[in-house]
Amino acid sequence: MFGERAWLDEVPGASPPVPKIYTVVIAEPDPVEITLAGLPDGQAGQPYSAQLTASGGDGAYSFSIVSGAIPIGMSFSAAGAIGGTPIQSGSFTVRFRATDSGGRSGDRSYTFEIAPPPPVVVAPAILPDGQLGQPYNHTLTASGGVRGPYQFSIVSGNLPVGTFSSAGVMSGTALVAGIYNFRIRATDDVGYTGERDYKVVISDGPPVTIAPATLPDGKVGQFYDETMVASGGAGGPYSITLVGIPVMPPGLAYAGGRLSGTATVAGTYSFTVRAVDRAGNFTERDYSIVIADTPVTLSPTALPDGQVGQPYDQTVVASGGAGGPYSITLVGIPVTPPGLAYADGRFSGTATVAGTYPFTLRATDRGGNFIERQYSIVISSTPPVTLSPTTITAGQIGQMYSQTFTASGGIGAPYRYFVVVGNLPDGIDMALDGTLAGTPTQSGSFPFTVDVFDAADNRGSRQYTLVIDALPPPTAPSLTASVVAGETVTLPLTQGATGGPFSDAAILSSTPTEAGTATLSGAPAYALTFTSSSAFSGTAIVTYTLTGPGGVSAPATVTITVAPRPDPSDDPEVAGLLNAQAQAAQQFAAGQIDNINQRMGALRGETCRDTFANAVRLSGAGEDGRPGSVVLPDKTGCDNAAMTGGVGFWAGGYVDFGYKSPDDGTTRDSISVDVTAGFDYRFNNQFVAGLGIGYASDESDIGVNGTKSSGEAYSVTLYASYRPTEWLFVDALAGYGDFSFDSRRFVTGTGGFANGQRDGDQVFGSITTGFDYSTGSLQLTPFARLAASSSTLDAFTESGAGIYSLAYGEQSVDSLDGTIGLTGSYEIPVAIGLLVPRFRFEYTHEFSGSSDVDILYADLPGGPAYGFQTTPFARDQVMIGLGADLRLHNQMTIGFDYRGTIGFEDSHSHALGLKLNSRF
Repeated sequence: MFGERAWLDEVPGASPPVPKIYTVVIAEPDPVEITLAGLPDGQAGQPYSAQLTASGGDGAYSFSIVSGAIPIGMSFSAAGAIGGTPIQSGSFTVRFRATDSGGRSGDRSYTFEIAPPPPVVVAPAILPDGQLGQPYNHTLTASGGVRGPYQFSIVSGNLPVGTFSSAGVMSGTALVAGIYNFRIRATDDVGYTGERDYKVVISDGPPVTIAPATLPDGKVGQFYDETMVASGGAGGPYSITLVGIPVMPPGLAYAGGRLSGTATVAGTYSFTVRAVDRAGNFTERDYSIVIADTPVTLSPTALPDGQVGQPYDQTVVASGGAGGPYSITLVGIPVTPPGLAYADGRFSGTATVAGTYPFTLRATDRGGNFIERQYSIVISSTPPVTLSPTTITAGQIGQMYSQTFTASGGIGAPYRYFVVVGNLPDGIDMALDGTLAGTPTQSGSFPFTVDVFDAADNRGSRQYTLVIDALPPPTAPSLTASVVAGETVTLPLTQGATGGPFSDAAILSSTPTEAGTATLSGAPAYALTFTSSSAFSGTAIVTYTLTGPGGVSAPATVTITVAPRPDPSDDPEVAGLLNAQAQAAQQFAAGQIDNINQRMGALRGETCRDTFANAVRLSGAGEDGRPGSVVLPDKTGCDNAAMTGGVGFWAGGYVDFGYKSPDDGTTRDSISVDVTAGFDYRFNNQFVAGLGIGYASDESDIGVNGTKSSGEAYSVTLYASYRPTEWLFVDALAGYGDFSFDSRRFVTGTGGFANGQRDGDQVFGSITTGFDYSTGSLQLTPFARLAASSSTLDAFTESGAGIYSLAYGEQSVDSLDGTIGLTGSYEIPVAIGLLVPRFRFEYTHEFSGSSDVDILYADLPGGPAYGFQTTPFARDQVMIGLGADLRLHNQMTIGFDYRGTIGFEDSHSHALGLKLNSRF
């Protein structure tokens, strides 16, 4: 009974009696459950077995079916056993109940499948044909379904004989020749059926026969080859086949009446052969072959002896009998040498215990034939265990150490190694495989003993001493380097050093102190960076140390050679730039002087005012760099309405393509433009004065590395022309200009560029005197001219090139030229107007034109300063010009000029000009 129960009792030994209440709780048991997860599926005709299990309750169970039914042919017991052979197929759902002794129960449903049995098969597949008037007796068989016996019946057709029993027996004598087709049904004991169609031919010809009547016997392991042939009936070709499922000698193969191969199993083998002729007539013959045994043998007859600790490997092989595969096994409880393993006739391994070991081997062939043979192996005692090497190498603190011990003798591997006496340095341990390894953390001498044990615990021992050396201090390399004053060099200190890894580096000294500054960076791969002073040149020495696990290194030195800055005045890029700017400044003044003198030359002999005139000249440049020009044609002359006096406006200019190749090899390619526009007033026939406004530009490429100078200039000029007599004239001008240059200089030391910008101004003037002589159509004008200019180029400082940026001082460029010359022309009347050939001859000498400039490095304003003198254009030169004007009746003039200039200093130029004049 379950639940809570209480009762009253007295406390034993109490006086007076004391009552005591007891309470007991009886727990309800767990519910009853059937625990089998599922019932297996089965097949009709095959044994079936399952067992129900349960849990909970009081543990004693009986089982029953609550609903559903198990298949016919199966049984169920109260103990939960399900068994039997089902004869019914399908899906079955059954609910079972488990009940314990207290009446508590639990149910569970199962669904399982019983598959249909194998199909019923009628045999044989083919019935033999018969002969008219001959007995015909054959029995049909069946298989499959659930179980026999089988009942046979005729489904359709007619039999060749008149008697057929339910047991499948056909018997009688064929009385009518012909072809008989019929269907036979076989039914098993529970009603499963199978059917087969047959065709039997009853012929009236001779019977088919098979020869030989018997086959010879054979022997296991020997080749067998016999052939059966057919004859009679309707003739060949014949088909000779095995009937049913023959039991043939294993190892022999049958094909087309031939039985051949090597038999492997002894025994008596019976089978039936059927021969069918070309008309379908057949006959059958039964044969029986006896295959006799040959004895099984084992070899070798004895096995060699072995030794403890030495490898052993021997194999016993079998032959004869029915052939392989053979099974070679130990008989009984064998006593084989410890350490040797046996498998399929092979003994291998390393014996560990000396002694004599007898045993018996049995060899069995594939036919079950066997033979036994007794063997004995003698294992002799082991050699001593020895340990190698005799001494071990020393190690170093902090460095990986490894030493391998090896053993020999005894019964052999596996060997186990132990340090049994002494101590190893911290960080090093001995492994069981004999490897002594690790990274020692203490130095000193450490004696210890190593014991080694073989597979049978035979022991060997040897004493050793391990010496661990302390780490040597690191070594720091002495280094050298070169640097230009003001530059920085960095040297790796740990490359080539020993004793790392490095934890510190220190600079001990740097001498002389004014040489520069040394710093350290980049732990643990330390590097020394030395920044040299801009004003120092010579040798600087830096002393340093490295610190590693072994301590501090001995001092090492870094020797740094500091080269002085190169003299910029020797740099052709610097020289070319300064020359280009000085010469461009001179050209700005010379261009304006030339433009205005051309204008004043056009004014001489003028009888009426030009309202407007212009001129452009085009020329190439000579080797001395004197400009060529593009010349706009004059507009001289006037219309009939113009009167002497009044104001005239004009414009003129040129484009110069220049080239200069000085002695320093720095060429200058330039394109210069000089344009002047102005107005003048003729006070009378003797005096004209005016004002000109000028613009000029210069683009110069210096050398081949990209050095470039770009300049622009603006100017204003007052001029006057005076004729005191009819043939004498004096021309004068004075002007002021303002200019600027942008420069880009190639830095030879680095391959980069330095950029600069400078301004400047100039004054210039000239005076020309001469006289005009004419007789008839010929006019000659000798003249002399003195021209001067004074240009000031402001100081400037470059940027963008680091220590190679330069600072340039103020520069004065003064020029004084003297020129004498002769011009002439001749007028020739032609049909369309007037042809005027012309010539011009000039000699020019430059009295001054060079200038001096101071150059400093931009980061060294205190010097040193380097002096440089610019070079002028050619000092002396001769110019010869030829030309002609064609003055048309329509007041238009077309002119052509050639001018060649030869310098006394190996320079020359050639110029061509085209002039077009027209009255406005």
